Amino acid sequence: MKNFFYTAAILFSAASLISCQPNGKGTADNSFAKDSTELSAMEGVMDAVQTDSVVFEKKNEVSDVKYMMEYPNDPSAPLTTAVLTFINKFFGETYEGNVANVQHMADFYGNKSFEEFAKQAKEEKPAGYMKYECSGEVRKSYESDKNVSFTANLYQFEQGAHGINFSETATFNKQTGKQFTAEMIKDHKSEVFQELLREGLRKYWEVKTDTELEEHLIEVKVNSLPLPTTTPYLTKEGMALTYNQYEIASYADGMPTAVIPFNKLKDILTAEGLEFVAE
Repeated sequence: MKNFFYTAAILFSAASLISCQPNGKGTADNSFAKDSTELSAMEGVMDAVQTDSVVFEKKNEVSDVKYMMEYPNDPSAPLTTAVLTFINKFFGETYEGNVANVQHMADFYGNKSFEEFAKQAKEEKPAGYMKYECSGEVRKSYESDKNVSFTANLYQFEQGAHGINFSETATFNKQTGKQFTAEMIKDHKSEVFQELLREGLRKYWEVKTDTELEEHLIEVKVNSLPLPTTTPYLTKEGMALTYNQYEIASYADGMPTAVIPFNKLKDILTAEGLEFVAE
């Protein structure tokens, strides 16, 4: 689904992928990748995906920007291309170079972000403003023997009452790089799926009834919930669906997430989806 909120997220992302060192170049940070890989190993994952990461940081009197990106380090693997393509899309997809050149891609977005902040500050000239701020991170967030998930987060403050967060997680088959998608859900309007989605959201808000759940919702009906604009993804508990801020609820409600346990996916996923989640 491509609604206004998703479009806004992309526009914010394109303007704000984090910047770089004073010379416009970033640095590698292998310790970040090492921690994530060790976590997978401790959980007993076979053939854990090895990763590298890059970090960028730049600040001045106008803005403070930071960025950290983790990605698979096998340049020949389909998974690596799939993850880097996902990262490029999340941050705006305006980089037209080779995504395998991660440093160059990050520098491109970083320089654009820092320049945009400078332009905004000059044009808006806000009185007594706080620093413009942007903080982004891409990291490996879940891994099983068969699949791996990467989560991209972006926080941006451009004056106003508060900043805003965007987040998206994507799950990939480790061998083929194929991504788990909403197309693997049979029918998101079916009552079976809708009840599982409501159940997950009731758990998120710690309420017991749909009436209580509806009190949290904005401009959506409790009996016809939309899919999130982001893709569904896998966690150790099951299939997760995360809504970004303002998508179905207020800023204060954060990023509502519904998790549907693996043992309840049989009736709502296509054959392709069931094959994807099967370990």
